[in-house]
Amino acid sequence: MKEATYFAYLVYDKKMSPFDVAELFQMSEKEVRSKLAKAIRSSEARKIITDHEMYELGRPLPGKVLEAIASAPLDKQPALAKAVVQGRLKPSEVEAAKEAILQGAPIDEAIEAAKSSAKARMPQIAPQPTAPVAPSHPPAIAPAPVVAPELPKEKPEVAPPAEELEEIVCPKCGAKAKVDWKAKKILWT
Repeated sequence: MKEATYFAYLVYDKKMSPFDVAELFQMSEKEVRSKLAKAIRSSEARKIITDHEMYELGRPLPGKVLEAIASAPLDKQPALAKAVVQGRLKPSEVEAAKEAILQGAPIDEAIEAAKSSAKARMPQIAPQPTAPVAPSHPPAIAPAPVVAPELPKEKPEVAPPAEELEEIVCPKCGAKAKVDWKAKKILWT
């Protein structure tokens, strides 16, 4: 969570792009974006979660829980964090609690909504009859479904560029860069 918060600081406050953060820490941009999704920007919510992890749980909360809290509006993150901690919500329950909190429900009601939504999703098992019932006629055998074989997916052919370095210009900001197609790198100028 600390790493995600620091990445969020670099991206949102220092205005670095996720690509720049990835280069700075020698990571892929996908890893940086994954960590940014878990960045809880509310310091109160971070404190609630950290205290719970250290003193009660003894391990970090699952990433799906952190992502759900981080995706809530900044002013709702502390309430959602309290609901997660007090209700000991599972990752499958957090979204229901988040929806309840976004609709203005207090923390207790959000926990109850999360728990009841989890029960509603559980498959209901039909009771087994106590005595076997003799069938009046033999069961019908359904024909086997016909499955079409999967065709190999064709990859589109991409023509290699004429030059090793191709100059490109960003249409939004006008930044110029050169693309090294062989090394698969972008060199900003």
